[in-house]
Amino acid sequence: LHELSHPAAQVLLQQLQEAAAAGQLLSHPQFAQQSPQLAACLLVSQLAAPASAAASQPAADNPSTSNPDTDPMVNPWLGFSREVQQRLLESWRRKVLRRSRCKPHALQQELAGALRQLGLRCKPNTVTPDGCVCIDIAATSPQGGWVAGREVCTAFE
Repeated sequence: LHELSHPAAQVLLQQLQEAAAAGQLLSHPQFAQQSPQLAACLLVSQLAAPASAAASQPAADNPSTSNPDTDPMVNPWLGFSREVQQRLLESWRRKVLRRSRCKPHALQQELAGALRQLGLRCKPNTVTPDGCVCIDIAATSPQGGWVAGREVCTAFE
């Protein structure tokens, strides 16, 4: 999350905001090419919002207190129009879907095999319901046990 406040990221953001204000962002030739990276910035900004919002509820007697993670004036990555955000998320979801269709690599298959030996059902390259994450291995227990009906997800680099 700290990389989003890096000076280079802020310069990029300013350029994007200028192009958006001029109505040229969506038609810019680099937009489609860079949209997965921009979507990652947008998603990271959104991920910080729920945790920070709960931890930093503004005091009732101070309505001017703003949450830097949810306020577009403070967190400018959230200030793009709904159309721009939608296009970025669509691009990200296409990337995630492509990744989910890849054949699991050897280490992934080896880990899934070990989890199956423990009695878990495994599904590699599982996409989350929101379409924003491809989980390396999603494992569930067919009968009680230590995971008792919960899904266990693994991710590794």
